[in-house]
This record gives sequence, C-alpha cells and structure tokens, in this order.
Amino acid sequence: MPVISLHFRTSLRPVFNEVIRSIQITNPTGDSLRTLRTIVILEAIGNAEALQMLRELAGGAKGSRVTEAAQASLTRLEAKHKMIGGAP
Repeated sequence: MPVISLHFRTSLRPVFNEVIRSIQITNPTGDSLRTLRTIVILEAIGNAEALQMLRELAGGAKGSRVTEAAQASLTRLEAKHKMIGGAP
C-alpha cells in the first residue's frame, strides 16, 4: 500500500468515526458504508464542488442516514470555515 494512501486513510479515520457517531449507526455495511466513506472524503476535500455534492446529499429524504450524515458534515465544515475566516 502506498504511503500516501495509508496516511490518507489514517487521517480520515477520526472524521469517519464522527460521521458514524453523528447518525448513530452501528456496523454499517455495503452501500451505506460506501456512501458514508464518500461523505467523509467530500468533507476532507472541502472545496466548492465537494460542498455542492454534500448540500445535494443533505437535501435528501428526511430521517435518512445519508441525509443526516451529509448535514452533520456540512455543519462541521461551516464551523471550520468560520474558525479560519473563510467562506464555505
């Protein structure tokens, strides 16, 4: 496994765990796990295109785990941008 891949995986683990906790999901599998990983990666990227994709996911079905995870991700990103003085 390339070093950059290992670093990327390790640095995103806390964010992934936060996403899982934020929607209170236990043992995610299959499609839900892939979607949650995608949300984590979009949050880590944090550029305009990633934010747009997160907003689309956050506008999904009310009560959906994906919707809740994307909303939590957006909340964290907005707080982060406020702390550093940038606009999301």
